[in-house]
Amino acid sequence: MSLKKLIEEKLNEALKSKDKKTYPTLRLIVSAIKDAEIAGRSKGQKRHQGWRHHFIT
Repeated sequence: MSLKKLIEEKLNEALKSKDKKTYPTLRLIVSAIKDAEIAGRSKGQKRHQGWRHHFIT
C-alpha cells in the first residue's frame, strides 16, 4: 500500500471515530500531497516525482 493510500485510510478512520486532533492534521497532509501532485503536473514532471519530491528532497 502506498503512503498516500495509508494516510487517506487513516483520515477516514479519524473521521469515523470523530478524532478532532488527528483528522485536521491528516486532512492538511492529504491536501499538501494533492497540491504537490497538481504542481508537478503543471511543471511537466513525471507522476512518480510529484509530492514525494517536495517532501523528501
